[in-house]
Amino acid sequence: MRKAVSRILVLLLSGLQISNLYTIAAEPDIKWQDFNPQSFKQAQQEKKLLLLDLEALWCHWCHVMDQKTYHNSQVIQSINEHFVPIRVDQDTRPDLANRFRDYGWPATIIFSAEGTALAKRSGYLEAKEMKAFLDKVSMNPIAEKDDAENSTINIASTNSDVKADLKHLPPELKQSLKNEYLSLYDKAQGSWGQGQQKFIDGVSIEEAIYRAQQGDTDAKHMALQTLDQERHLIDPIWGGASQYSTGGIWTNPHPEKLMSVQADALKAYALAYSEWKRPEDLKSTQLISNYLSTFLRDEKTGAFFVSQDADVTGGIDNKDYYKLSDTERRKIGIPQIDRHIYARENGWAIEALSNTYQMTQDDDSLEAALKAAVWIMSHRQRSDGGYTHGAVIPSQPLYLGDNLAMGQAFLSLYISTGDKSWLQEAINTANFIDNQFRKDNQPGYWTTEVQKTDISPYMDRDENLQLARWSHLLAQVSGRKEPQQMAENALKAIAQNPTLAESSFPALPLLADDELDQAPLHITIIGAKSDPLSLKLFKAAIAYPTYFKRVDWWDKTEGPMVNPDVVYPPRKTAAAYICTNNRCSFPIEVPALLRERIDSLKRIHSKTPAPIIKKAHPHAD
Repeated sequence: MRKAVSRILVLLLSGLQISNLYTIAAEPDIKWQDFNPQSFKQAQQEKKLLLLDLEALWCHWCHVMDQKTYHNSQVIQSINEHFVPIRVDQDTRPDLANRFRDYGWPATIIFSAEGTALAKRSGYLEAKEMKAFLDKVSMNPIAEKDDAENSTINIASTNSDVKADLKHLPPELKQSLKNEYLSLYDKAQGSWGQGQQKFIDGVSIEEAIYRAQQGDTDAKHMALQTLDQERHLIDPIWGGASQYSTGGIWTNPHPEKLMSVQADALKAYALAYSEWKRPEDLKSTQLISNYLSTFLRDEKTGAFFVSQDADVTGGIDNKDYYKLSDTERRKIGIPQIDRHIYARENGWAIEALSNTYQMTQDDDSLEAALKAAVWIMSHRQRSDGGYTHGAVIPSQPLYLGDNLAMGQAFLSLYISTGDKSWLQEAINTANFIDNQFRKDNQPGYWTTEVQKTDISPYMDRDENLQLARWSHLLAQVSGRKEPQQMAENALKAIAQNPTLAESSFPALPLLADDELDQAPLHITIIGAKSDPLSLKLFKAAIAYPTYFKRVDWWDKTEGPMVNPDVVYPPRKTAAAYICTNNRCSFPIEVPALLRERIDSLKRIHSKTPAPIIKKAHPHAD
């Protein structure tokens, strides 16, 4: 082990020397600018193109490209002669990150001075390849035909054969997505997609668990196999999930740790634990949540950071480093943490921790989620109610991703606590999104405020699908029609662009379409929040293994119910009711019986359309 540590130290010292040489030699040669109108104005004046290096602080190959490609004298000369160089950390610009996510990271994009994207290249480019690319595009600055940028919704290309009032996916498209979901499954390795990179896909696992609950034994096998294989990405020493594994197998992790990956993994393993009660799934949730608290959380504020680099020193691959113990790693150093605090990443973390509390009853997870939510509301919310990405700066545009993530977090906190103030925050955020990110009567929501963007506005398919799921559940919980209209509007943008739905991983559009066609599981707890039995019933209700649920906790001392669409009889003791669209269960007073009764009702009642307002009296099923 000492030999391994010594070998790593040699590599690290060599890496430090390389980094220092790079900083001294290359920094004056390429004068990187920000992505802003001034850069495009400069390109117009100097009759140059623009080169965008879209990178990430946690990205190993971005570091390598920094040290090798952008340190090459011929590359530097070509850039200085023909281009205005722009460098952006993609985590700081969700609009650019979403638009070009199919290319990186790093991603290299060439723009005309007028803002047209002429050419794009994905991943690491060695110096020779980069020089040839720059020479080609500078001599012939004509936009390349591009089939890869398929993650945006182009309203102008709306399929005219689709009815304008379509609210759900066409049946033939949905069947195609179902077929694709099954065909993408890697039967040998687990997970969906059979490329060289294996990564955590939480939504596909959620879809498999949903199918398994309906009696699909193949789906159960897919979920369990995938969860077991993806566990190889979780660091057994520090916890946290690596972004992906290379070589088409799970045992070669690339150990950068992004908040999006942690949130996806945490939600997947928590849901699986609630469904099957496997100890190994609980341990996985603990490893990830502990990692968040130890490495990606600001101890003082409770807010969460963005990511952690894969390497201790930029550009140096330290695979042996992750074989060491905690003490040995710390002697060498800790990979860099991106300590920015963004609303979007915190929304992801808050929702994931809140959901983990629901499924595992881990009080620390809820406490961490609540503390982060309070800080973000105090430091990332504008006076008009919108959430900024970073610090509140009036001139900066807002992004849909930040507001959507916080809206999802607030709704999950309401379900976790029964505290109506969190539901009100979710409603306020929905209203803001509908006012700021929707243009005229067009379907869908723009990724940036429609009046404040320095690139042509566009819509992101995944954001619209996530918004559809969230706002539909919000409508069911709150009893308000406006969020339901938002859900239908968002899904309509996908339904009218079937090639976009097909280009996404199929689980997300499938879940969105299924959920919009039905009401969520509805459980109501009647009883004082100070009553121990009420609390036990409530915890049993929120632990049911689905995130598509509505749990109301009616304490009469707090006033009327949030959504009084069911009239409950007066009671002297606490009880739970499970309601379908046309009937409710007998009162349940034993928490341990709640899941059994829910499963029984689900077997009896088939899926029915979801009304926004319904009136019913509880009666026996």
